[in-house]
Formats: sequence, C-alpha cells, structure tokens
Amino acid sequence: MNYFSPNQCGISTINTDKMKMKRLCNFRVGFILFIGLILNFLNAKAQIYGEYQSARVLGKGRVEATGYYTSATINYNGDSQRIFNFLGLQTGIGLGERFDLRIRYDRLYYVDSEIGEGSNLVSLAPKYSLLKDKISATLPIFLMFSEYGSGNWQLQPALLFSLPMSEKVELTFTPKYFISFDDEYEGGIISLNLGLAIGKLGEWAIRPETGLMFKPGEEGSFWNYGLGASRTFGKVKQ
Repeated sequence: MNYFSPNQCGISTINTDKMKMKRLCNFRVGFILFIGLILNFLNAKAQIYGEYQSARVLGKGRVEATGYYTSATINYNGDSQRIFNFLGLQTGIGLGERFDLRIRYDRLYYVDSEIGEGSNLVSLAPKYSLLKDKISATLPIFLMFSEYGSGNWQLQPALLFSLPMSEKVELTFTPKYFISFDDEYEGGIISLNLGLAIGKLGEWAIRPETGLMFKPGEEGSFWNYGLGASRTFGKVKQ
C-alpha cells in the first residue's frame, strides 16, 4: 500500500502551479511580442487590404459598384491573431477605352470594438490597361482619417495580372508597394493579393480574395481574407 502519494505530499500541486506560471509567462511574452509587432507595423492599419478588381477596364461610359468585407490577421513567430475588420465600397468609372478612375471607401475597426469606433480610409485611383483584360497599372492616392483627425497620405502603386480560367472564372494577382508621405508612418511595405472573379464577367462577379502584407527585413506579416460582389452598369460609349 502506498502511504505517501504525490498528491498528499503536495508534489503534484507544486508541479501544477509551476506549469500554470510557465503558461502565464509564455502568454505574457507572446502578448508583448504581438504588441511590439503591432507598434512596428502601426501604419499597417492605415493600409488598404484587398483589391476586389481585375485587370479589366470598364470602357467609356460604364460604371462598376463593388461592396466587400475583409478581415486581417497578424502573424508572428508561428502565432496569429485576428485584429482588424473592414467594410468597404468602391466605384469604377470608365473614362476611356483603356482608362478608368476608381473611388474607394473603407471603414476599419478592431475586432473587439464597434464599427462606429473605427477609422475611415479613402482612395482615388487612376487605372490604365497595359494589355487588354490581362495587365493593368493603378496608382491609388490614399488617406486615412477619423474623428480624432487626419492621418497618413500614401501612394500605393500596383500591377494587376489577370488570367481567365474559363468564361465565368478569372484569377487576378496584384503586387502592391506602399509609399508614405508622413514621417510618423513608415513606407516600404509590400502587399500581395490573389483574388477570384466568379460570375458573368463584365457584368457581375462574386470576388473571394486573400493576401499577404509584410515589410522586407522585419519579422511578422499580415494576412487578409475577404469576400466582395460587383455589378457593372451602362454600355460602352464610342
């Protein structure tokens, strides 16, 4: 018969307490690392996540309306945590055979807060077709602001590469680079987005999309995923 079990001697309790303290310590370290990464990427919340468009241009006289939801997750040292949500609208206006103008508004809010406590992101973007329906260049001029004041002005040059997979499915890859005009916000961030358009292309489409945003030479990254829907109106004017 065992008269001295580990539980009676308190050994099990001590080991359990040590394990709890170790887990708590690991949690605190991980939390501090997350906060540090967020501070290093403070300007990341002032970025636009996702494109929800293709290399196609609309044609003179046509208008496209797109609504979407995006969520952004921070990744660091093998751990991840969802931090931002976005609700957005964008409108494309066909101004010529190869030229569009796109206007975009995003409402950003943290996962644990209400949408009314977020920030506003707006952009104006000329878009030019380099190769019909396959390659386009765009140069968004971007501003973030909230009820607390204005924030960061940026340029976000991007290329859109679209690959038709069938009459109703199209794949678009969009690399983008961030140039900041505000000393408080760093530039040099790269964004890579991959999206699908599924529908009657040129008229309407459902747009699932995912992407990765990072700064070369620094640890950590942001991963975004979302879903949009677009509808095109009007006829091409000659």
